[in-house]
Amino acid sequence: MTSLFTPATESSYELAPTTDSQPIPCDYQGHPFWDKQSPLCLSLHLVFVKYAATHRRISGYGLRQAIKLFFDFARDFNERNPESFHLKYLTDISAEVFNNFRTFLLANQEKKENASKLKSAITLISKETDLLPQIQLSPITGNDQKKTLPLTGETYEMLVSALKTHVDTLYEKLAFREIVATAEPYLFDEIIQTYTPNHTRENIFKWAQHRREHKLKVSTRMVADKIKHTNDPELAALMDGPDLLGEFNKLYEARPDCYRFESPTDPFVHNSLWHWAPEESRVHKTLLKHGYPMDLSLETIATTYAPKYLISKGDCQDIIQLLLFRWNRVGAKRLIKHPVRPWDDVLGAYYPTMVDMSCIILFAMLQSNWNKESVLCVDADNMEHPLTGAASESQVIVQSEKNRSQGLDKPYYAPKDVIASSNRNDKYSVYNLLKLAEKLSEPLVGYEFDVRPFGQEKVPYNDLFLCLRYYGSWPSKGGRHTAANNLKAFTRGVKDFLTLYPVYEKGERLKSAKDITKRLRPTWSLYQRKEKSTGLGLLAMQMHHSDQNTTDVSYDSSGAAVQERYERLASEQEAILELLRKREFTGLLGLKQAPAIDVPMKVFHIPGHELPLWSCSNQRRPTWIGARNHVKEGDRCYSIRNCLFCEQCMIHEESLPYLMQRRIHVTELIDDQLETDSDYSNSLETESSIISSILEEWNDDDAIKWAARYERRNPALLPRDLDFLQLIFEEEDMK
Repeated sequence: MTSLFTPATESSYELAPTTDSQPIPCDYQGHPFWDKQSPLCLSLHLVFVKYAATHRRISGYGLRQAIKLFFDFARDFNERNPESFHLKYLTDISAEVFNNFRTFLLANQEKKENASKLKSAITLISKETDLLPQIQLSPITGNDQKKTLPLTGETYEMLVSALKTHVDTLYEKLAFREIVATAEPYLFDEIIQTYTPNHTRENIFKWAQHRREHKLKVSTRMVADKIKHTNDPELAALMDGPDLLGEFNKLYEARPDCYRFESPTDPFVHNSLWHWAPEESRVHKTLLKHGYPMDLSLETIATTYAPKYLISKGDCQDIIQLLLFRWNRVGAKRLIKHPVRPWDDVLGAYYPTMVDMSCIILFAMLQSNWNKESVLCVDADNMEHPLTGAASESQVIVQSEKNRSQGLDKPYYAPKDVIASSNRNDKYSVYNLLKLAEKLSEPLVGYEFDVRPFGQEKVPYNDLFLCLRYYGSWPSKGGRHTAANNLKAFTRGVKDFLTLYPVYEKGERLKSAKDITKRLRPTWSLYQRKEKSTGLGLLAMQMHHSDQNTTDVSYDSSGAAVQERYERLASEQEAILELLRKREFTGLLGLKQAPAIDVPMKVFHIPGHELPLWSCSNQRRPTWIGARNHVKEGDRCYSIRNCLFCEQCMIHEESLPYLMQRRIHVTELIDDQLETDSDYSNSLETESSIISSILEEWNDDDAIKWAARYERRNPALLPRDLDFLQLIFEEEDMK
């Protein structure tokens, strides 16, 4: 079977290393615009390689996509412009060209974040190396990001209650391990003899004596059912005789004393494994004695102990196979006297699960103000800060690191110490949660991982957060165990945790990690300010900010602050409404606000240019020919190419360089036009004559000379097609 996935190392393109130790193919080298002799292509290739080397693959993929889209734009741009305007060097990417690239993205339904990604990468790498010039590009404005609101009220209480409830079960898991340590393992022969006894002469005679003494019927069919399974040749020979019951009775009456029992029982009364109610403590003792699952090879588990090969009792050769057969081949429900819970739940009673570790991480994040990365970086042998116990024996200062994204102008990987205060006497404290995780992981420590997720082959997994994966996918997908550093393990654990413990917010159920993880830090900040009245200085220290202003600004613009203001505003509004209803409101009502004056004048300013283009006295009343057909009544007009034909157009001194360059473009367009383009030619000639009359009748000669010099120094003031500007100005007003 041919795989759809091709490893990066097999790519025909150059490979760019990343911090994930998984290279990214530079597949933009297969783009039609790519030329290994082009200075522009080589510059962007250098930007990509150096950027990827200090970032994760996901960031590298984003920049690679931005470069491919820019190549699409550059190819189209060069095809539409004369060679003198072609993009050949990195310095050719002017503010106007970059704005055109952004417009190109919008026109092709691509995200403008691609332009922002490319701009930030060029700016970053040009500062780190002298091989690239530093170019100034216009900023890319984006939509305001949705604030991350904290968890409040009943939602917060439900989450804390769920976390505490599950942590209680984890302490019970440790107690269960002590019970397992003293339990007796099951033996294969013991179970077989008890629940599936052989049809020996002894058992058959014991059965017959039991029925006779209890005055129960012994029929020919019942005797035949027992004898047909026996290995005793004398009893088996009775099956060929004409009087099976009579011959059996003769043998029974003449049986020796060794087959005469004082208090016989029916050995066949529980002749089925479905009558077996296994004790889980003894089950785990049995598994540990035989090295299941961690001391066996994955191949053995996938073959010898695979449920699909254990169809009947006869396929079971040892006690582990018998246990797996008991759990996986349940048979008809009417036969099962003692139902058992799923095998994953049985294993989860002894080993840590993905739900367990996700619960501990979430609870630690909620109490410490750390992000997930900092919790996963905790060193079990060095988690206590040297100042632990300085103030009180019960107080513990837990320490960890924050490794990535320290801020602007700092290395991407620059470990930063983070600390959190905890309490030894509180079983739910961060310190005790980390100790709990360490104890839970002990049965899995020291075992090699069967599978490493793609791209995480060299990522260090923390032994503090080891967990067992789901049994059904051991051989086929991710192996037997993993660590919470594995993103899929953490997200699956949170999802299953929220399935076990419902948490609702405004009537909607929280379902995944994205509904909770990023909101824990704002939640911590909110409750520190709200319940503990923590001062700004202490809060800055706890949030690991070097400057209080950072904390102040971050708090005031954070989701926590917004949520608090919403609640305070709603409370004040309710109080005022209540006073109004009771006619007890006293005070002055503000005067009605005067309507804002809608100033119709619009100054058109091209992003990235220092001089304004020109202005419009009233965009809602265009007078150029055909305006009624193109601009709806009451809408604003943005047809820049028709401004010079409109009475509303206002020309300023700063507009002169643009007019001079526009006249050059118009002249070139007239020279390039076809003979059949008579109407188009007339409009261009009219536009040329209007520009010439404006420049000739301008009274200030010094302004004309200044404009000519400015236009020569800035040969890329205007695009040849002014409709590009219309898109830019429309987008600005929409924002």
